[in-house]
Amino acid sequence: MGGLKQKIPFPGKRSAAAAAAGSEAAAARAEIGAMELKLTEQVHAAWWDLYMAGQTIEITRESRAILDSVRESIDTRVGAGQAGQADQLRIANELSMIDKDLADAAQLESTAKARLNSLLNRPAGASLPSARRTAVPSNGSLESLLARAQSRHPEVAAAEEKANAFRHRLKRAELEKYPDFTAGVGGAAVSDSGLSKVANGRDQVYASIGINIPLWQAPRRAMITEAREGIAETEAMIASTRSDLRYRVEESWFRAKSARDIISLFENRLIPDSRQAYEVTLTGYSAGTSDFTGLLDTWRLQLSYRLQLVRANAQLGKAAATLRAAAAIE
Repeated sequence: MGGLKQKIPFPGKRSAAAAAAGSEAAAARAEIGAMELKLTEQVHAAWWDLYMAGQTIEITRESRAILDSVRESIDTRVGAGQAGQADQLRIANELSMIDKDLADAAQLESTAKARLNSLLNRPAGASLPSARRTAVPSNGSLESLLARAQSRHPEVAAAEEKANAFRHRLKRAELEKYPDFTAGVGGAAVSDSGLSKVANGRDQVYASIGINIPLWQAPRRAMITEAREGIAETEAMIASTRSDLRYRVEESWFRAKSARDIISLFENRLIPDSRQAYEVTLTGYSAGTSDFTGLLDTWRLQLSYRLQLVRANAQLGKAAATLRAAAAIE
């Protein structure tokens, strides 16, 4: 004897299960997209850290060379009896502090390189090109970026697909109260000899149909409760994700705007004025009309402004990277 049976679920159960699986797959794809945006943001941030460290080293070395030339001028004045040894001691102390700043900047550069290699899945210690300043284009109005983040960000899409999956599961759970069917065909070989009167040699073929009655409803009620709680959870997740994206877009947009204003101020006013003040003071010190304290103050101010400009450029790059990630701009 032999036979075949096929279980036939109540109409709608399999389509609901397939739709739930499809939504879960779409959520997984969206989460991959969100991870790609986050990784891109981290790579850009590490690159700007490398830029800031490299520029800090370069500017500090230039300033040290300037101080070396100033020390020669001091030595000349001390030899001529126009300045005291206190000036020589102060310039030596300033040079030592610059050496310390160079050591700190070199450590930051090594950290940034290690971070960048790690994010790019490159071997530890792999060489990297020098990070140079690149143009950071404006990404548009705040309103358009907010709208894009709310509607197109993969994190929102992932949460919505998870909610859809729970809705399909709820539909499937509600259909579990209806019975499933079973259809089958079977057959039996009949001998043409034997003591039984039915041993007439005519093989038997027959069909069967059955109904699986869902008498135990506790699993179905548990599935319904799980699906409803899942819907509530994912809807709250959608609202939380959108709120977080609004904050990230606004915060990074204003941070980028502030950085642009600071860069413009340093490039157009503060640095040119500080450079002119230092040159005037240096000339006056060489001529004996200004003291060494004023010379050091103008030198420190110029160095501080140049380093702040580097930091502002790095902050602009990082803010732009965060803004692009939050607004789902690849």
